[in-house]
Amino acid sequence: NFLYSKSFSYSEVSSHSKGVFGYFRSILMLIGLALLKVSISFKTSLWLLKKFILPKPGQGPNRQKRENGFFRLLLVGSNKGNKITLSVKGNRDPGYAATARMITESGLSLILNRQSLPKATGVLTPASGIGKVLASRLKNKGITFMFE
Repeated sequence: NFLYSKSFSYSEVSSHSKGVFGYFRSILMLIGLALLKVSISFKTSLWLLKKFILPKPGQGPNRQKRENGFFRLLLVGSNKGNKITLSVKGNRDPGYAATARMITESGLSLILNRQSLPKATGVLTPASGIGKVLASRLKNKGITFMFE
């Protein structure tokens, strides 16, 4: 089933620093992901993970780690030789503070900026349904989107 087209492809990468240290970090990440995949495939090992290794509900990072966290994404797309790059940066922990900001600002955009939203209908992603309004609101909260 080709929802977008037969020529559509998607891939994801994670970058590490150059040199021996970066190489070993990438190998450790690969091994860790492989072990996690195998571990969650079996009831017994999944139970052991939940019981002894994975955090319990409410055991997330402390306030200092959340406030000192950050994220950087580089999204690259191309179509018939035309390449576009979008850089997304945030100044807080992406799993807690940034997610809460994104959800809150999405809701506020729908309530307070309804007249400025794109005139699209249906089931929409935040980017297609709130778009530039949301990006503008997030910029004021430490999350930026920049075309390069």
